[in-house]
Amino acid sequence: MVETIYQRTWVSRDEAELKLTSLVKTEDDTVTLSIMSADEVEFVFIHKEKVVDDNDSAERIDTSGRPDRSKTSDTEDEIGDDDEQSNPGTVTKIKTHFKNQFKYGFMAIGASIEGFNSVIRPVICIDATHLKARTKGILLVVVCKEGNEMIYPLAFGFANSECTQLWTWFLKKLRKVIQYPDRVMLGSDRHNGIFNAMEAIFPDAAHGICAYHLAQNLKRFCKQRDDVIWLYYRVTYAYRIEDFDHAMAELKETYCKVYDELLGTRVEKFSRVHIPRKKYFLMTNNIDESINSCLLAVQKLPTIAVDSDFWIM
Repeated sequence: MVETIYQRTWVSRDEAELKLTSLVKTEDDTVTLSIMSADEVEFVFIHKEKVVDDNDSAERIDTSGRPDRSKTSDTEDEIGDDDEQSNPGTVTKIKTHFKNQFKYGFMAIGASIEGFNSVIRPVICIDATHLKARTKGILLVVVCKEGNEMIYPLAFGFANSECTQLWTWFLKKLRKVIQYPDRVMLGSDRHNGIFNAMEAIFPDAAHGICAYHLAQNLKRFCKQRDDVIWLYYRVTYAYRIEDFDHAMAELKETYCKVYDELLGTRVEKFSRVHIPRKKYFLMTNNIDESINSCLLAVQKLPTIAVDSDFWIM
């Protein structure tokens, strides 16, 4: 069989030049250098070697102690031992196909986890944005706000596409890093995958819908009528039940289809006065969009480079 040995290290530029000059490699070997910062370089060396083995004739990847990939089902690994030394409490997990192909990824830095569980407001916004490299995929973002109204990243994830299976796996990992999951308020858009996963993984937490995304969904029921959307915002942002009831009655008279759609959505998902947890004025997922706009350059990188870029940030 052919045994593939994969080595990935971060070295200084001088060390990288020394490695290149002293490296003994064949024509089948691959060496890749990626500049990660002003002083550091990611050095990747892939060496293929023929090994006689009667029991195994398939190609495998030896990743220095990682589990064997000869199984026929999806597998899950915990990685990042080096990161654990510099960032205690860091959680980094990946899920792969049985052919050792990347499927899902989850990453939460230890300092972010500790800060959230200690002093950060328990309101979490969850969203996904598209990666634009050759392999495509999506980037999952979990952020919140601290007392000074500054955006606080909590966790990130990677996947090939959005679905209920992905969000269920991702939210399971997120729940494990939250000290009191029953006290949090989760906000998102109306994607069915997120909603189904939230109901299954965070049944004891409160769930909210981004007011802006819901407004965009309602526009298809009212033919872009501004007066109807204005009434919707009155309903959503009402501070008193009397104001909410009055706005809902007016909305029912103005456009019944939007009224029925809001009732079907359940008022505790979008109404400020009915939400069972404090939202600290965080009625939209704009902070997710702000993070996504900061990551425009990162979205064009391969997944492994995106992960490394987060550690530099």
